Amino acid sequence: EGDNLESIIEKNIRSAKSRIWIAVFDFDLVRTAQELVLQKSRGIDVRVQVNKQEADSLSAAPWSFLKKFQNLGETEKSEALKILENAGIPVRDNSQGKGSSGLMHHKFLIIDEQIVVTGSANLTESDIHGDIENPDSRGNANSLLVFNSAPLAPELHLREKP
Repeated sequence: EGDNLESIIEKNIRSAKSRIWIAVFDFDLVRTAQELVLQKSRGIDVRVQVNKQEADSLSAAPWSFLKKFQNLGETEKSEALKILENAGIPVRDNSQGKGSSGLMHHKFLIIDEQIVVTGSANLTESDIHGDIENPDSRGNANSLLVFNSAPLAPELHLREKP
């Protein structure tokens, strides 16, 4: 699997037997979203929590200041988040309906309250695969850790229920 962090994420998603809960700052991986939809169709409980701004728009801090220079009207969610929502997968933001409660910068998946996938990468093309427009960035400076730990997984999910 080497530098293909998305394949590591998807391999662990495919291993789910009952639940996949994700808390991540940003999510735009279409292939991973499609894999989550497939798992939901198998009866797996899939839930996703993202940062409020990521749930609302394509533009994230620190680039949000550019919105005033663009005539975007309504901002759009990433294609990956739309795929999840269209499949009936709950996608919550960290505001819980009360306006943004600050930055939610988690990066973890909990699978079956047993496996934790975490690391430095958001679930985005640039974090997982590098910048498509900059070939020198291909490969990856981010990392993923996969823990098979029944004591760790419930501890994370009790603190941050997606």
